[in-house]
Amino acid sequence: MDCLFVRHGLAVEREEWDGKDVDRPLTEEGTRRVRQVAAGLRRLAVRPTVIYASPARRAVLGMAASLLLSGRSSESFPLKKAGACLIDLSIPVKPGQGLLRWWLTPGQLRAMGRLKAKD
Repeated sequence: MDCLFVRHGLAVEREEWDGKDVDRPLTEEGTRRVRQVAAGLRRLAVRPTVIYASPARRAVLGMAASLLLSGRSSESFPLKKAGACLIDLSIPVKPGQGLLRWWLTPGQLRAMGRLKAKD
């Protein structure tokens, strides 16, 4: 089972938002960059079985990935804003049993999205 973790893009600063944090929107730049990241993900032709993305619990995505890969939750696996990773999991899912397929920064994904298809 392929599990795709995607972290949220650049959000409006907390001080500039009056609503609930879970409802805090992306900035214009954040929206633009996430669209570019999505183009990079399309180039990878990813067909995940599961997608985890959470605007409310931002820091947990990298820690959850570290649990699946190493068997323990660690801050040593930072998932940058609009970054993504693909982990192959067997059923039943067990900590430390995940196989990392790739872990890409937002810059790498955006660059992939800008590549022109070769004829």
